[in-house]
Amino acid sequence: MKSFKVLMVAATLCMVVFSACKKDDPVNNPENSGSQVFGIKTATVVYDFLGTNTLYFDNYGAQVCIDYDYGSIYIDNERYIMDVTAKKAYYLNTTAKTYKETTVAAVQDELSMYIFAESDFSTAGSGFTKTTETIAGKSCAVYTGLVLGSKTSMGGWNGILFVMTMNGSDWIRASAFSETVPANIFTVPSGYTKQTN
Repeated sequence: MKSFKVLMVAATLCMVVFSACKKDDPVNNPENSGSQVFGIKTATVVYDFLGTNTLYFDNYGAQVCIDYDYGSIYIDNERYIMDVTAKKAYYLNTTAKTYKETTVAAVQDELSMYIFAESDFSTAGSGFTKTTETIAGKSCAVYTGLVLGSKTSMGGWNGILFVMTMNGSDWIRASAFSETVPANIFTVPSGYTKQTN
C-alpha cells in the first residue's frame, strides 16, 4: 500500500509538471483555438486504470464526460459531466444513482489527467527521448525520461493522453478509441436523485 501511495504521488506530480494544456498551440492541437482542448472534435477513449475509465468529449473538449468504473463492490463508480458553453458541471455517483452540481473548474481539473501537451516534452530540454507507438489504433508520440528518479513515459495523439508508464509498468493506457460518442452522454440520466450537499 505504501508503494501505491508513492506511485500516486509521483503520477500526480508528473501530471502537474507535464499537463499544462497548450490550448492555442498550433503544433500540438492544429484545429484548436479559444476554449478547445483537443485536436479532434469528438471521441470516446477507454482506458485501463484502476478498473475502466472512459473519456467522452465533443466540440474539441467543450463538452466532457468522464466515467470511472472501478470494478469493485467497495468503491462507488463515478461520472463527471461538463459543458463549458452552458457553464454547467455535475458529479454523479453512478452506483448510488445520485448527482450534484459542481464547478466547471472541478471537472476541468479531472480532465487535465487526460490531456497530452506534447510541447511540454519537446520544450522541456534534454533528457526526454521521443518514440512512436501505436496505441488503440493511433500513432502516438511517446516521450520517455526521468521524473523524480523514475523512468516515466507519457504519450498521446491530438492532445489526448493515450499512455503513461512508470518504471516500465503501465499506469494508464488507452485500450479503445472511436470518434463517436453515445447519445445523451453529456446529460444527467433520468432516475438520478439530486444531492444538495
